[in-house]
Amino acid sequence: MSKHSIIPYAFAALLAAITACNTSGDKEYPPAEIAEVHSTLRDFSSSDSTTRNAIIQAQHIELAAFLKAVGDGEPSVKTVVSRAMSPASTVFIPLVDSVFPDISPLRQTLGDILGRAADIGLSIPDRRYATVVYGRPQSILFVDSTMLIALNHYLGEEFPGYSHLPAYIRATKNASMLPADIAEALVATAYPYNAPAGTSAIARLIYEGALAHTKMALTGTAAAPETALGYDISQYQWLEQNETSLWRTLVEKQLLYDTSEGTTDRLVAPSPATSILGHGTPGRAGRFIGWKIVESYLRRNPATPADSLLSPAFYTSPSVLRQSGYNPRP
Repeated sequence: MSKHSIIPYAFAALLAAITACNTSGDKEYPPAEIAEVHSTLRDFSSSDSTTRNAIIQAQHIELAAFLKAVGDGEPSVKTVVSRAMSPASTVFIPLVDSVFPDISPLRQTLGDILGRAADIGLSIPDRRYATVVYGRPQSILFVDSTMLIALNHYLGEEFPGYSHLPAYIRATKNASMLPADIAEALVATAYPYNAPAGTSAIARLIYEGALAHTKMALTGTAAAPETALGYDISQYQWLEQNETSLWRTLVEKQLLYDTSEGTTDRLVAPSPATSILGHGTPGRAGRFIGWKIVESYLRRNPATPADSLLSPAFYTSPSVLRQSGYNPRP
């Protein structure tokens, strides 16, 4: 697939994701707020020194965070221009610019997520936000008080540059994943998993479920949970159809109360499959089950505050599973 053939798809996917941010089922939300998002790297080949100096001065904080992330030192004109004109940047900056010709939709998405977080009582620290192009494996990275969003990670799963990646990772490289990824990064950084060593796996499943629920609340994807959970529709349908057998396996193998980190990672870490639960089980199936437990709990306790769901007192409590009444049946 040529780079030009992915342009309409990626930009349209981001616009579609913004539409999802403003609707959830039949519920209508107000227009997205605008958050300031700086574009740190650009083609400097035709700009004069005055223009370059002005850009670097205006975006000093964002550029300093970016250069710290890639190990390039302080944001002087020489350093910034050198990075912008490096072989990797000269390849990816024009491509990112063509796939994301306007980052206003991203500003709207981020503003909407931050506005909703405040509405439901989540404390998200004040930050600066910037789009970047880099070769790090993380698509979203926090450096000091800045969140860096690497748009070169969202060029579409058919982009030839991703061909070396496993299929389960390529599937997350679409612009439609940006709102969910941004929401998860903000929430997981503000409310990280914090349980003592030796805590049972069920606590991590419930935390992951609470994180998924919160992502849906912040992005308006309750009607399409597969996006927030990171699945394609066929994987999500498989999990729905096999939920009872997955739960039975967790119980019969006594995995819920296993305290080894290895077991927990096999249940919730990104992977091509959750083989511990059986052949053909999509990756991170533990997160899917955790989300189902949290949704069941909230049906019985709808007034539970969002920040309570993300607190250790909630996900490490031995009574949450019982209070949820979760018991899938065939």
